[in-house]
Amino acid sequence: MKLLVLALALCGCWHFNASEEPPPEPRAPSHMRRPQAADAAVADAAVLDAGLADAAAGVRAFPLSPPPPCVRGRVIAVRVVGSDLELTVAGGANRGVTATWTATLGRAQRPARIVGVAPSVTIVATGATLDQIKSDSIATLCP
Repeated sequence: MKLLVLALALCGCWHFNASEEPPPEPRAPSHMRRPQAADAAVADAAVLDAGLADAAAGVRAFPLSPPPPCVRGRVIAVRVVGSDLELTVAGGANRGVTATWTATLGRAQRPARIVGVAPSVTIVATGATLDQIKSDSIATLCP
């Protein structure tokens, strides 16, 4: 009896049924088969393309942080410096203003140049007259 059990165990027919493995698939002749390395390269390229597509989907067409909005401030002091007027405008570095910004005065949009920026005020120089500043004392500072 031991011999019969051993013979059945060695042939893989322990449960007295056919083998559970599927039969081997017929293979193409060797001259028609692609090398396995080529299959791996194609699979790697597909994974890389999928990763690039995912990365491209996250890219935005606009900058991550938009430029700060223009700051409008009231002229709070006027000082004569040579032939120009030096104006102190309410609104400075605390509101995002930097020395590289441009300044315009009033509704007429008279050009002015920024001389300095402090935390709460901006110093602006202009060739406008004192009457023009008094009639429209709002300055616009833009990036």
